[in-house]
Amino acid sequence: ALSAFLIWGLSPLYWKTLQGVPAFEIVLHRVVWSFLSVQLWTIALIWSALALYTLDSMLLHGKVVAPWQAASRRRPERNHRDR
Repeated sequence: ALSAFLIWGLSPLYWKTLQGVPAFEIVLHRVVWSFLSVQLWTIALIWSALALYTLDSMLLHGKVVAPWQAASRRRPERNHRDR
């Protein structure tokens, strides 16, 4: 809540400093920076999903495939006297 009050209180000072800047330039900056932010956010989400899927497949391989492979290996035959 404190940060919202600070932003609301300091925003008139920010707009006062932009008084001499043309509106088109402000809008252009907002469009460009928004586009770049969305691109960075998208790349971060894709990489995190890729990392999650990689980790998931590694864990799945360790829990499902490896015991399955171990169970399918040929075991040494026991002699009937070893019972």
